[in-house]
Amino acid sequence: MRIDRLKRPALALSVLLLSGGAPARAQDTLEAPSAAVAAPVTKAAAAPTGDRIAFKGMTVPRGQRVEGDVVAPFGGVRVDGEVMGSVTVGSGDLVLGPEGTIHGDAVVNGGGKLIDEGGRILGEMRVSGGPSGAPAAERGAG
Repeated sequence: MRIDRLKRPALALSVLLLSGGAPARAQDTLEAPSAAVAAPVTKAAAAPTGDRIAFKGMTVPRGQRVEGDVVAPFGGVRVDGEVMGSVTVGSGDLVLGPEGTIHGDAVVNGGGKLIDEGGRILGEMRVSGGPSGAPAAERGAG
C-alpha cells in the first residue's frame, strides 16, 4: 500500500519536470479565508482537500489540513499544519514546524534538506540527491 501512495507524487513530479518547467508565480500559500468574505465560511469549506501541487513552493499554516499529498517540484515546503498524505519536494527544503504533522512519507530530492523543528512524520523520511550525492537532514533547536 505504501508504494501506491508514493506513485502519485512521483508521477506528478515526473510530469511536471517533463512539461518544460514552471510558470512564473509567487510562492503558493494555503491560507484561511480573509474576514472580508461576505458569506460565512464553514470550517469544512475552509479546509483544502485533495492533492496539492505548488510549482514554486508552499506553506501549510498551523490549523490547516491538506487531505491528500503535497508536491513542490521547484521550491520548498513548510508544514506547520497537517498533511494527511505524503510530502514530496523536488528542489528545495522541507521544513516541519513544531506543530506540523505529515501522516505519509516525507521525500526530499535534488539536494534539499529535511529540517525538523519538532513536528511528526508518521511515514518514512527520505532525503536524496544533491551536488555531492550526500543526503542532508537537520533537527532544529526546538
